[in-house]
Amino acid sequence: MRTAALRTLVVALCFTSVPSCATPAPSETPKAPVSLGPIETDPMAAVHATEKRMRDAGLEEDFIEELNRRYIRGKKNWIESATKILEPNVLGFLYSGDYFSHDTPPGRRAILKYLRDHQLSFKEAEREYHVNAYAIASLLWVETKLGKDLGRHPVPWVFQALVLGAHPNLCSRVLEALPAKFQAATRKKISTIEMARDKTIERCEAKAVWAIEELKAIQKLWKEGVLNPFRIQGSFAGAFGIPQFIPSSYLTHAISKYRRRADLHLHSDAILSVGHFLKNSGWTNQSETAQLQALYAYNRSKDYGLVISRIANALLGSGN
Repeated sequence: MRTAALRTLVVALCFTSVPSCATPAPSETPKAPVSLGPIETDPMAAVHATEKRMRDAGLEEDFIEELNRRYIRGKKNWIESATKILEPNVLGFLYSGDYFSHDTPPGRRAILKYLRDHQLSFKEAEREYHVNAYAIASLLWVETKLGKDLGRHPVPWVFQALVLGAHPNLCSRVLEALPAKFQAATRKKISTIEMARDKTIERCEAKAVWAIEELKAIQKLWKEGVLNPFRIQGSFAGAFGIPQFIPSSYLTHAISKYRRRADLHLHSDAILSVGHFLKNSGWTNQSETAQLQALYAYNRSKDYGLVISRIANALLGSGN
């Protein structure tokens, strides 16, 4: 049934965009489509293949077992849950984020109040890392509205789902959602549905490779026993806390003045950790280029850095 559905999908992909199905000009060499691989009838095939992949990558048996116990075993809807995580992660290339919508008069007022409410933590961050307090506060506004929008996805499950997504049984589900998502994208970053299909299959694999490294970071936290990663919820992309760090960034950059491991749900730790991240990424208050490069390391979007810089500079210039 799934194989037949995918054959139907291939036909549907062709008819969603007339130009994309046009015969290439004689001078063009058609690119071979990216292969998805066979879809298996056993719904657990993806789980077994993912378990082997995680073991081969160095994840330990007890950690893999804990993942399966919490998120797959006995869960009737785990495939649907994984698909809901995969779609926005894999198909995100279809859209251009509108980061400038975060810059509003109410937002600027909220940032100024936040700076006053947490001025001691901001002074500490400026003293230790020489990062502008207005930039840190503006970043936290864009990320989570200063801690109001944290996400409700179990972070380990996000990354396990992304590894599962490399298997044809799961990636095919993302492909089924592609035609509607492609048609709905008003600011397309890719021109044809065939190109989008190939890109989707490539991203199913690329996201799995990335997710395995994040699972290694989660495993390290779990083994330490200081912070229980299985109690952490975050965004569909696996970022958590007020500053939305992914697990590997947490291990490298999260910092606390009083705790062995930072609690990114505390404003003081979030503020210091963002300052630490930006400093480690090359931030200097004397160079706008260095600042934008540091912000790009935080979120790989030029508009993300530009809007944070715009808000911070406007507030700094206002004298508040």
